[in-house]
Amino acid sequence: MEGTMISQALFVGIDRYQPRDERVRDLGGCVGDMELMYSTLLALQPDLEDRSRTLVDEAATTRNLADEIERLISSLAPGQVGFLYYAGHGGEVPNTRRTADDPEARDQILVPHDFSRREPLLDDMFHAWFSRIPEGAKLAAVFDSCHSGGMPRAPMSMHEAEKHRAAQWENRSIGFITRAIYTPEELADLERLKRGLVVERSDARFVHLAAAQDDELAWERQFGDRRHGIFTYYLCQGLGDLGGTGTPAELMERVTAAIHAERGDQTPRLTGHGDFFHRGLFELE
Repeated sequence: MEGTMISQALFVGIDRYQPRDERVRDLGGCVGDMELMYSTLLALQPDLEDRSRTLVDEAATTRNLADEIERLISSLAPGQVGFLYYAGHGGEVPNTRRTADDPEARDQILVPHDFSRREPLLDDMFHAWFSRIPEGAKLAAVFDSCHSGGMPRAPMSMHEAEKHRAAQWENRSIGFITRAIYTPEELADLERLKRGLVVERSDARFVHLAAAQDDELAWERQFGDRRHGIFTYYLCQGLGDLGGTGTPAELMERVTAAIHAERGDQTPRLTGHGDFFHRGLFELE
């Protein structure tokens, strides 16, 4: 990977869930996505194996995910680049700080193996974590999950007309867990998760490649003998084609075109520090 180097990486893939909520079902392509992303980057940076940690299925608990993300960010020093990859369910929960202008405001979440709607991984948490990236360092984050365009800041039942696609297409959303489903105590738990969060800087030094907009689903399907998220599959293809030197803007343009050639209801989203959009994904300068 000429001119670039990942200093530390965390790869997360969750197909098997032990939910406390009936909305969550197992997936089929997320661990394969994680392995595909890892092998793609390993081909570009052979020493990545010594710099990487993985969380798969049962190991990807709420506590382990939070601990490993905090460890990854705290390990970065000026001049270093970190990488965070997540493939699994995403969803939405009520925003406890809604306003009169937006009474149905939602927070986007990631869904760990042991998901509890009282203790989800909120977009606000990622906002706070990413704000701790030190000056002179950078984090590249890739999330292949539904509603991931709202991070950091579903299975849903299909309509009758869509059921014939279930054998080929699956989405990665647990949907919107509405305010009506939450008890007052559970909403209080959500609010408590936010109270201790501290955002250290507004211009956090990250670039985030998300599989879908915050109100969209992310889809997976069969590619040969394995299932993959269409976002990860085409992103890895782009990384391989460009030899690791592609910028986030270039990569997302290629991936979006490939996805829209298959279906028009998933549009990847690029967010983060604008200075990083037109530099190599793993480059600082």
